[in-house]
Amino acid sequence: MVRLSCRAVVVWVGLCLASGLAWADSPSKLVLSTPVVPLGNVDPTMSPVDFVGALSATVRSSAKWALVAQALGDFRAPDGTTVPIGRLSWRTQGGNFTSFATTSQTVATGDGRANRGEGKADVTFDLRLDVQWLDSPGSYTATLVFTLVEGG
Repeated sequence: MVRLSCRAVVVWVGLCLASGLAWADSPSKLVLSTPVVPLGNVDPTMSPVDFVGALSATVRSSAKWALVAQALGDFRAPDGTTVPIGRLSWRTQGGNFTSFATTSQTVATGDGRANRGEGKADVTFDLRLDVQWLDSPGSYTATLVFTLVEGG
C-alpha cells in the first residue's frame, strides 16, 4: 500500500489528502481532485458548516474495488492543540454524514463496470465540520489517506 502525507497551513482548518493503491502491478488508478482542502475560517456561530463538493475521487478499475479513508490523527495546531477528527464528517450523493476516524472505513465501492463499461467512477464528497465553543482558536491541519483496494 502506498501512503503519502503532506502538511498545509491555512487560516483555520486544512486537510491534506493522500492517495494510494493497495495492490501492485494493477492498471487501476485513483486520482483525487486536490491534495489540500482549505476549509477556511470557521467559528462556532457558523457550526456545523457544510462544504458541498469539497473533494472528488476518480477511480479507474476493471475489477471490483473499495475506496477506503483513514485519518492519520486529530486536527493539530502548531502549538500541539488538537480538535477531534470525528468532528469532520463526509457523505456521498446526499446521504447521511459519517465521521472520519483513525481506523479505515469504506467510503465508496464499485464493480469495475461503471461508466458504460469503461471502469471509471467519480465519487464526490461533501464535508461537514463541527467547531465548538471550547475549541481553541488557531490554524489546524489533519491528514486523510484514501486508499483504493482491489476486491472491495
